[in-house]
Amino acid sequence: MNRLAIGTGVIIFFLGLAVLLAWSAFQIFISEMHLVPKIALILLLLGTLLIFCTVLTNRLKIRKSDPYKNVEL
Repeated sequence: MNRLAIGTGVIIFFLGLAVLLAWSAFQIFISEMHLVPKIALILLLLGTLLIFCTVLTNRLKIRKSDPYKNVEL
């Protein structure tokens, strides 16, 4: 696969994810929902994003020294 296409796809994915999370947070805060569910939803979104970023970062670090990266199926 072309590295440029993969890099562009990853950037577009993260940009879309960031816009979606920002829009969701904005919609939650302007709604007439009580404060506790608002805080819980924001914490849920932030926790999910933190886990995703941590796994992605670790995967990218391991990728550099992965002995099986050139193995074809």
